[in-house]
Amino acid sequence: MVKLSPNSIKPYKTLQKHLTEFCQFNEVSDYELTSIDKKFYSNFSKFLQDKGFKISTIAKYIKAFGAILNRAIDEKHYHTPDKKVKFQSPTEKDVDTIYFNETELQQLKDTDLSKIPYLERVRDMFLLLCWTGCRFSDLSKIGKNNIKNNRIEISHQQKTGERVIIPIFPTTKEILEKYNYEPFKISNQKFNEFIKIACEKAGFDEEITYSRIIKGERKEFVYKKYELVTSHTGRRSFCTNMYEKGLDTTMIMSVSGHKSLDVFLHYIKTTREKHADRMLQAWTNLEKTSINK
Repeated sequence: MVKLSPNSIKPYKTLQKHLTEFCQFNEVSDYELTSIDKKFYSNFSKFLQDKGFKISTIAKYIKAFGAILNRAIDEKHYHTPDKKVKFQSPTEKDVDTIYFNETELQQLKDTDLSKIPYLERVRDMFLLLCWTGCRFSDLSKIGKNNIKNNRIEISHQQKTGERVIIPIFPTTKEILEKYNYEPFKISNQKFNEFIKIACEKAGFDEEITYSRIIKGERKEFVYKKYELVTSHTGRRSFCTNMYEKGLDTTMIMSVSGHKSLDVFLHYIKTTREKHADRMLQAWTNLEKTSINK
């Protein structure tokens, strides 16, 4: 039996809470497994939308719900005409769109925060996420004992349990040496609060239109870029920047610890123009190789 981490279990516990509220909303004590169909899925999704949840959050709960139902089928608690339950998780392409390119990372790095030590430390932690691709939950594992042959080795990722080996880039080494390779410790909530302040001081006040579906209707909101920054922006920045450099997708996934290509591609926030430029550059390189032969 696979042992799940607390972070993996959390969506299932929250799902249970929302399902209980859904039953109360519909004035029923419970639902039979055999009554779980596309209509139920549609009504439950709308119920979550009306509560104001982002589409990406609803998709997480639907995925967890599908996993439970499929496990019930495997263990023969009930059967369905289909082999598996295939609820299509909702998507929202405008969710989680921001990242920091290398020029912006340098801008953030060059911002003088020395007079506000806690912001300087959080800024440096964020840069470390951007140059390692780590999840925030694994940041505290980066210390002297994890450095071998100019690489960071994490034997057990918090979320997936996967082993990853991360190359140490110049900025990574500079930050680790600055803090004498001591692991960073701060709550994710405080980190997300402070990194927004640091990014505001660094001048990231570009306006970004952000879409959400509230009570079944898509609405647009305008934010400053610094308002949307979280610890996860670092991991997204790493994946996108490495992809834009033309590095092999499998190579990047091996370092970031992504198992699914679909999930990995969700992290890539490259524009269509950059995709076209990347393809043209790859084609040019192939042509040069062909001529040299």
